[in-house]
Amino acid sequence: MAAPQLSTALLSAGGTTRLADLRTVRVRRTLTDGSVIEQNVDLYTPLREANAIPDVRLADGDSIIIPTLTSDAIADYDRNLIARSTISQQQIVIRVLNYSAGGRSVPGTINSINLPNGSNFLDALTAVGITPSTANLGEVALIRFDPQQGRAISQELDARDALLGDTSQDPPLENNDVVVVGRNFVSRVTYALNTFTQPFRDVLGFLLFFDSLADGANDLFGPGDNDN
Repeated sequence: MAAPQLSTALLSAGGTTRLADLRTVRVRRTLTDGSVIEQNVDLYTPLREANAIPDVRLADGDSIIIPTLTSDAIADYDRNLIARSTISQQQIVIRVLNYSAGGRSVPGTINSINLPNGSNFLDALTAVGITPSTANLGEVALIRFDPQQGRAISQELDARDALLGDTSQDPPLENNDVVVVGRNFVSRVTYALNTFTQPFRDVLGFLLFFDSLADGANDLFGPGDNDN
């Protein structure tokens, strides 16, 4: 590593995510006598106050431990600020399952798109070219895997209100989010999630679930007509 600094190591590892709590990053070092020392580093406060982050130099064999942001700590933690910082994951992958006609995406398939970290819900719709005249923008689902609960969390959004400036309908995106566009399709995806009783073991299981939706939607959704 050309510059053995904490920030360089974080970027080399792909950058921090929105689940990281940067207030208590630990640098653990094993000394030659076998003893272990730790240094706590607060990267969040300097970023929030627009100051330079601590220049912590690393040694060969150091370990960096970043705690997961707990639900209790989210209220006073600006995750959007961290997502736009220079040490965050620079790109996120969003999947759009589009069952409306029109646009650059193919109806009934999952389109994976790369967006800059810090992008919002509308950025995903713009990237895949959703056509307002053919898509029901009043019912668009944003579905996210919650690793702490091991299940998918679904949120129904009104993209029309988001276009009119309602920020509550234009939330920030996270890596591996899934956006579902379609008239009756949103309620049927919710039905599928509610009837899928097995918890997702990890985010891969969550994503494979949506791959199966694209491949065999009629078998998973139960009663109801296709989205036409």
